[in-house]
Formats: sequence, C-alpha cells, structure tokens
Amino acid sequence: MEREAVGQEGFSLQTRPPNKLLKQTAARRGLHRALCLSPVQVARARSSLAAAVFRFWMRPQLNSGTLGGRIMPLAPAEFPFMVADGEQIDIGFADGDLVLRFVDIGERPVEYRFREVLAFRWSARPTIETPRDDTAYQVLESAWLVDEVRCEGYPNPGDFAHYLLCFNAAKCLEVICRRLPAGHSSGDSSV
Repeated sequence: MEREAVGQEGFSLQTRPPNKLLKQTAARRGLHRALCLSPVQVARARSSLAAAVFRFWMRPQLNSGTLGGRIMPLAPAEFPFMVADGEQIDIGFADGDLVLRFVDIGERPVEYRFREVLAFRWSARPTIETPRDDTAYQVLESAWLVDEVRCEGYPNPGDFAHYLLCFNAAKCLEVICRRLPAGHSSGDSSV
C-alpha cells in the first residue's frame, strides 16, 4: 500500500509502507556488507599491503643498500680528488662515458671521466647506508651491479665496479662503470 504525499511546492513524494522499506534497507545493508570489509579484514589487508611494499623495497636489484636484509659492505674508493663539500656539480653523459665536473673544497675545478658506464643515478640521499656523507665509496657485493652487467650481456661482473660519491651538502652520485685501473689518476681526470 503506497501513499502519496504532496509537498509544499506541489510535487508528490511516494512513501512506501514500513515493511517494504525495511526489506529494501536490509537488502542494501547485505549488499553493503558484501562490498565492505570488517575492521579485522581491513587490518589484515593493511598488513598484507605493508608486507608487499616492504618486500618490494627490499628487493636487492631495486634497493642496492641491502642484500638479503643486511647492509652491503663498502670500501673507500681512491679517486684523485675529494668529494667533500663539492659545489657547482655538473654531470654529462655521452658515448657511454659519464663526465663529472665540480669545484672541490680547495676551490679547484675537477673533471673526471667514468669509462663504459652501465648505469648511474643522482639522488638526494644514498641508497646505501654509509658511515659518512662526504666520502667516495666502492660498493662491494652490489646486486645492482650484477643485475646491470647481466642485462648488458657482459660475462664477468668483476670487470665493473659500483661507486658511490657522497657530496654531503649536495646530492649523491652512484655509478656502475669499468673498474678503475690501479694508476687511474692519469688520463681519466684533470684536477
């Protein structure tokens, strides 16, 4: 039994008897329950999502700062310059070589060429936990290096190295390139 009510402005509103209204509301609630999650289900979904995000960021090839959940070992990299307080940093990439130019702490211009670069990144923070933020390092056991060497089709990852240069007040440069020879200060840089 439906009743019609006329509003003040002359249009009509149909009202339904209480039993139909209750049935529709109950049906809507059932549908709503089917589409919504309980608080326990929401908590489980959040923890699953958090675990998936955590696993994604802990993958060695994406976050080279960890390998199997442990901090990667670093060794001091011996360059013919100091990266501490480097300013006016300029990076150029051409013909597979990365050219780094900057002004060092002694106000001297530095230019250095990394040969046969497979990958590099310039970021606000290092992706690897470092003891100091004003030093150059070689990342040992780098999963990023192994992945890049494999992707490029080179047979021996030992021919390449992963270097991390921390310009404390500026950003960090990570480079995967040919391993620096023992007397690399001549020919590759002008200091």
